Amino acid sequence: MNQWDIKALIVAPNYSSPTGAFMPNDAKIQLLDCCIKNQITIIEDDVYSDLYFSLNKPRSIYSFDISGSVILCSSFSKTLSRDLRLGWILPGKFIQKVKRLKIVTSISVGITLQKGLALYPEQGSYERYIKKKRRELETQSMQWQGAIKNHLLSVQSCSAPKGGLTLWVELPASIDTIKLYEKAQDRVSL
Repeated sequence: MNQWDIKALIVAPNYSSPTGAFMPNDAKIQLLDCCIKNQITIIEDDVYSDLYFSLNKPRSIYSFDISGSVILCSSFSKTLSRDLRLGWILPGKFIQKVKRLKIVTSISVGITLQKGLALYPEQGSYERYIKKKRRELETQSMQWQGAIKNHLLSVQSCSAPKGGLTLWVELPASIDTIKLYEKAQDRVSL
C-alpha cells in the first residue's frame, strides 16, 4: 500500500484453490479493518464455503462488514455442477455500479435456468444434497491424504484442508511433476 494506490483486493478466504487454504475469522476481521481504513474494496470469492467439513459453515468477510465495502460473489459451479455458470453477487454500497455493469456486459441470463435453480434451495433439496456432498468430499480428502502418504514417499508435505475440493502436495524440487502427471495419467487410463 505504501508503493501503489490499491483500489481493490480479490480474496477467496474459505478453502481457496489450489491450496485449500482457510482464513480464520480473526484474520478476516483484520483484513477488513485494514481495507476499510485504506479505502480498499474487497471482492470476496466465496464459491467454496458450502463445502466445509466441520459442523458450521465458515463466515465470509462480507458477514463482518457493516460499511458496505465488501462485494461478495458466489455460484453453484463448485457445489452442484461446474456446468452451472450461474452466480450471485451482494455488492454492498456498489449496487448501482454493479447494476450498470450487468446491463452493459449482458442483459439477461436464461430465466428458465434461474427459476429452476431457485426452486432447489427453496424446497430444501440443496441442503440435503450439500450435506451428503460434504461427507463424500471429506472422506475422499482423507483417502487421498492416506494414499499420498503411503504411495508418494518423497512428499515433503500434504495439506489437510477443512473443506473445499483441493489438496496441496509439496514434492522435492528434484521431482519432475510433469513426468509424474503423465505417469499418473497412464495409470488412470488402464
